[in-house]
Amino acid sequence: METEVLSSLAIHLTIILCAVALVVWGKVLRDRKSSAGNSASSNDTSTGTTLIVCGGLLAITQIAKLIELFA
Repeated sequence: METEVLSSLAIHLTIILCAVALVVWGKVLRDRKSSAGNSASSNDTSTGTTLIVCGGLLAITQIAKLIELFA
């Protein structure tokens, strides 16, 4: 039983780290658009926003699952 909890915890934390990486990557893409001015592609901004939203939702989901695991 303890092994299952530890492996589940490791999986959840890994997915949370991936979600944080998605959010940071999305933020970088959006900031690149801001610093480049009008010459940057709006596709980068859309991709950045999508990555931020998906990463945030993934993180929230995994945090909820962690709370459920220990409750």
